[in-house]
Amino acid sequence: MLDLEQSLYVNCLANGVAIPELDEYKRKREDREAREKRTDSGRSNLLERTNQLGLPASKPYVNPNKIGRNDPCPCGSGKKYKKCCLG
Repeated sequence: MLDLEQSLYVNCLANGVAIPELDEYKRKREDREAREKRTDSGRSNLLERTNQLGLPASKPYVNPNKIGRNDPCPCGSGKKYKKCCLG
């Protein structure tokens, strides 16, 4: 129902139509935007403090077993990784 009210509110503003419920729709929209802003700011603070693995953001995760392009392929073919599984 809120989406319909929001759509009606925006259309009334765009077309210059005044209806009695316009002030109520405006208040509901402002309340919802304020709630979303509070929720979004809490999420962004959490993301600033940690990365995807839950480690502190100042220490990025580095995979110790990273395979380089010129290393032998782990599949056992004997070819370089860039010629076998990467390419």
